[in-house]
Amino acid sequence: SVQDFGALGNGTTDDSTAIQAAIDHCKTLTGGTVYFPAGTYKINTQIDLSATGASGSCRVNLIGDKGATIKSNITGATDGYNTAGFAILADGWRDSKIEGLTFDHTLQAGSEFGSIAIRCRKQSAVHNRIVDCYFVGNAAGTIPNWGSGDPETVAVKMIGNESGAASTGYACYWNHMRGCVFNIFRDSVRLVEGDGSVSTKECNAHQFYQCHFERYIVALNIDTADEIVVLGGWWNAAQGQAGIEGGFTYAVKLDSTYCYIQGIAEPGTDSKVANIQSAATGNTINVMRRCHWACMLPSALQLVACAQPCAGSCNNRLQPFTVEGVWSRHGVGAPASQSAASAPRLVW
Repeated sequence: SVQDFGALGNGTTDDSTAIQAAIDHCKTLTGGTVYFPAGTYKINTQIDLSATGASGSCRVNLIGDKGATIKSNITGATDGYNTAGFAILADGWRDSKIEGLTFDHTLQAGSEFGSIAIRCRKQSAVHNRIVDCYFVGNAAGTIPNWGSGDPETVAVKMIGNESGAASTGYACYWNHMRGCVFNIFRDSVRLVEGDGSVSTKECNAHQFYQCHFERYIVALNIDTADEIVVLGGWWNAAQGQAGIEGGFTYAVKLDSTYCYIQGIAEPGTDSKVANIQSAATGNTINVMRRCHWACMLPSALQLVACAQPCAGSCNNRLQPFTVEGVWSRHGVGAPASQSAASAPRLVW
C-alpha cells in the first residue's frame, strides 16, 4: 500500500514521494503491485513507472480501491513527443496493469496536462492493461471552452519508437484499455508515430473495449498505426469550437491502416463520426449515430470527413448510420424529400 510508504490521501498533502517510493520498492523486487486505498492522492511531481534501463522492463501494477483518486498538479508540455505534463510516465512498462483509479486534473484548467504517457525509449512497452479507470479533465461543468491556443490535453498517450530510444527494436504495441471513462479532454486517447526505426515507430495492435468518451474535440486521435481495434465504444456530449479541427469534433481521427472501430455515437453540435486522413487505408468504421432526419440527408456519409475518395483506392469501409430517423428501404416513414429508391439502407 502507498500508505505504508507515507502517503496520506487527504487531497492536500503532496503524496508524490510516497507513491514513488512504493513503486521503486516493487522495481527492486523485479515487479509487484502498488495498492491505493480510498482517498485523494495529490501529486506535484510526475510518477515514474518506467524501466530502469538495460536491466529490464518495469512490471509494476497500480490498483485502486473504490474512491482512490490521483489528483495531479503537474504542469509541462504534452504535445508531440513531450511527456512532462503527464501524471504518470510509463517508459518500458510491460505485462502490467493500472486498474480502478480516478485521474483528476481539475487543478490544471487552462494549461496542458495528461494522465498517462506510455513510451518505449528504455524498453518496449507491451502487453499492458488500463482497466476501469476514470479520467477527468478540466473543471468545466459542461462543454469546455478550449481556448484559442488549442491546448494539448490528453488522458492517455502512446508513442512509438523514437530516435532517442536505446534500441531500434523497442516498440509500443499490444496494449489494452477496457471499461474506461474519459471526460473533458482535447484528445481522450492519442497514438503518436515515433521518429525512430521504420519497423517499430508506429503504435500498433492496441485494443479499446467498452470505453466511454465524453466532452472531447477528438476522442480517439490515431496517428499512423496498424490494427487498432475499438469495440463497444460510446461517444457523446461533444461540441465543436471555431478554430480547432475545422470547428468539428470527431469520435475518431485516423491516418492509419487496417483498423476496426465499432460503437455508438450520440454527440452534440458540429460533431462527426470520423475524420479520415489522406494516408488511411483498409479501415472499417461501424458507428451507429443517434440523431434525427436531417442527419441523413442527403447521405449517411456526411457524418464523415474524408481527405480522399473512399470509394476509390483507399479501401476504407464506412458504415455510419442512425438509430433514430432511419426509414426502411421500402420508403415507410421516409420524409417527402426522399423517394423509396433513394432511402439509405440500415447497414451494420
